[in-house]
Amino acid sequence: MPNHSSHWKQISALLAITVVFLGWRLHRAGSEHSPTVDRAAMPQTVALSLRQLRIPAQALGLDEGKVIRQLVSTTNPQHVILLCQKLGFIGTDLAVDALSELVDDHRAGVLNAALSAIGQIGTSAATRFLLATEADGTPRQQQAAITGLGLSGSDSARERLMEIAADSGQIRQLDAIGALANLGNDDVLGLFKSLAASGTYSLKSSTVNALAQMGTKAAEAALVEMSQSRDHILRALAIDKISNANDPQVQASLIATLSSGDTHSVAAAARTLGRSQVTAAVPALIKLSEAGGTNVRGEAIRALGEVGGDLAMQKLDELLHSGQAQNISWAADALRTRGDEAARDALIGGLMAEGGAKNGIIYALRDFDGPEVIEAFREVANHGRQSDRFD
Repeated sequence: MPNHSSHWKQISALLAITVVFLGWRLHRAGSEHSPTVDRAAMPQTVALSLRQLRIPAQALGLDEGKVIRQLVSTTNPQHVILLCQKLGFIGTDLAVDALSELVDDHRAGVLNAALSAIGQIGTSAATRFLLATEADGTPRQQQAAITGLGLSGSDSARERLMEIAADSGQIRQLDAIGALANLGNDDVLGLFKSLAASGTYSLKSSTVNALAQMGTKAAEAALVEMSQSRDHILRALAIDKISNANDPQVQASLIATLSSGDTHSVAAAARTLGRSQVTAAVPALIKLSEAGGTNVRGEAIRALGEVGGDLAMQKLDELLHSGQAQNISWAADALRTRGDEAARDALIGGLMAEGGAKNGIIYALRDFDGPEVIEAFREVANHGRQSDRFD
């Protein structure tokens, strides 16, 4: 019987070595080029390092040939997938030959694991196999090959993926966009901007998501640029994916968007400002929580919970006591997400107050522990409204 625990431990060791290696790379990036590391460039550095990382099997006490023989002999699909993952780290062209035999395998997850491993190995032979599979394989094989090409880091892989992504007639266009994001190369930005500006909703969404996944400084700048687009769909999608909302110019633009009246962009700006915990946005978020449309009010209230601070917490407490069921539910959920002691105390206070719908507060408090919570539930069970007791 295959020892899955042993394989998981070996893969964990491989990942641990990767983390140490990446830490060294990032440390060198910060010490050799500038006093501070460019945080926006880190995801690209990590992606490139993972593709460049080659771990000799001997360094880990592994025998590539033995792992390949295990791969060939085992019938358990989970075991096969684990062995594919292992070969992705340590494999050479010997492993590519063995992994390529799984191209016709129909067991769940095996084909994707095998072709992803081939992509991770990233040799010339590996890339040639993936390109051939993408060109001549079944739709299922083509999709897996595109994923593998996105892990290979080769110029030929990037060129082919860009061809697919640029072709609106390609059924794998969206898959190629995602694979290009994994490559993390800024050479694709021109193509991504063009696709986002002229495509369908799904194409705009896939492209914006790809830019966010790339995480490079240039990709972030492209998202900021798109957040000013006249295309209201693209604008909202881009705003939702901005990661650096603490940049003063970006922050000012997002806060201004809160009063723009464009419902989708306003909701997206509230989410991004909340995620980035921009305290300067609290007054505008409070205003939206009072006068915005239904969807916008909900996003503003949730953002107040993420940002926190005295003013935001005061507003959330006020909403808990407002007597309006929807506002109470939103505020309770915002406090549940916040999850700290102040949030717990506010929820207990709202639960113990007279009147108002308590369902949302009760559900939120279920995520908190402590004798105070138990006592509050006991009080409601003994003396609360009948509907609240059942909750």
